[in-house]
Amino acid sequence: MKVFSVFFRLLSLLLPIALATYLWMESEVLTERSESFLDEVVSDAYSILQADKKSLWDELNSKKAAFDEAFESNEPVSSEDENPLALKFSDLRSTEDALLRNSEYRDELDQLSMEFGADAFIWDSSAKRWMPNALVKLKPPTGLRDPFRDESKFPLYDRTDGDGYLTKGISRENRLRTVLGMFYRDRHNKLLEANGLRAKVVLRDRELREFQNLFYEEKGFREVLEDQVSDLTVRLNSAQAGLDKEKVDRKSEFEQAEERIEELNNGLAKLEADKIKRKADFEMEVDALWTDHKLVIKQKNGEIRMADAAGYKRGIDSYVAKQLGGASAAMQYADALSPYPDKTDHQESIEKKEIAQEGTSSEIARIDNEAGMLVLPVGKESGATKGHVFGVWKDKREAARIRVQSSRDGYMLAHILPSFGDPEYLRRGESVLIIPVR
Repeated sequence: MKVFSVFFRLLSLLLPIALATYLWMESEVLTERSESFLDEVVSDAYSILQADKKSLWDELNSKKAAFDEAFESNEPVSSEDENPLALKFSDLRSTEDALLRNSEYRDELDQLSMEFGADAFIWDSSAKRWMPNALVKLKPPTGLRDPFRDESKFPLYDRTDGDGYLTKGISRENRLRTVLGMFYRDRHNKLLEANGLRAKVVLRDRELREFQNLFYEEKGFREVLEDQVSDLTVRLNSAQAGLDKEKVDRKSEFEQAEERIEELNNGLAKLEADKIKRKADFEMEVDALWTDHKLVIKQKNGEIRMADAAGYKRGIDSYVAKQLGGASAAMQYADALSPYPDKTDHQESIEKKEIAQEGTSSEIARIDNEAGMLVLPVGKESGATKGHVFGVWKDKREAARIRVQSSRDGYMLAHILPSFGDPEYLRRGESVLIIPVR
């Protein structure tokens, strides 16, 4: 009995001590968690503020002051000069970009600008710090409204409903982390917005300066025009006085001119009547002469055509006889050069015509570049007749182009057409290819 009594006495003494120890330990854990959270929040805030980049912030403040000074001064700038406000903005923007666009700051901002719901962080008792939960996927908040405002969905403490379903509570720490992230993101956006507003100010300032320069130019132009108008007014008044006098003089001259015009019109009418009568008489005389001489003219034209044809033929025959040593020698030479017999059967005649249509090889019998004439040992037996046009090819190029003037059995005489090839390089006895030109 005494043993139980002693045991209960000891137990009554130890239980308060154990309870006090447990409460003290829980209090220590809560204190550590709170202190760790506050240290975390403070560190994140200074990271977002980039407090360690004092030199950049000093430079930024200096460039902001320079930008404001350039804006306030509003010094006139010509269209050819650089806008000083634009230069100050460019310097300011480069420094802002160094702060707001560096990778460390952007990564930190993206990590902190999230909705930190239940179990977003886990307390590491050994390290005595809050650690991100890798199993929880965070998402950025939409807008600036409290994402946890609905207490039925996002209670402050863990809650179990009647069905035994557990709803995790969103701690005050995670709520504070979330709202601070919103502040960080909103601050970042406001800085970018201020930068964009400065850009708009620079743009509007550029436009305003352009209008100012245009206004000054127009003002100067207006002053010049006013001086010119004043001078012209004086000259106009003087000219008006002279014009009034001139009107009086011209009126008198106009009246005299009207009288003269009337006289001339009367004379012109008489001359027009005489002209019509003389024209009719002339046309009758011309018709009579044309009727009398029409038959004579027709007869003379026929005689001229016959004389031209006979003279042209005699000239060609004379040229051929000269080139070939006389009429008899020409015929003999043609017979010697002709590759075709005098008598051929019907089939051979057809083949020769086909060759003449497709082209054939030959050699130059005579050539006179000064006279522009060419003799070839290819005649009418090959289908070459007067008026045909052939290309004379040498060494795979067209050396000349000819038109047949006359042809006989065994040879033809042709004109060398101008502006085709290089006929001056053709020589007597050279082998050539004769191809019809279609």
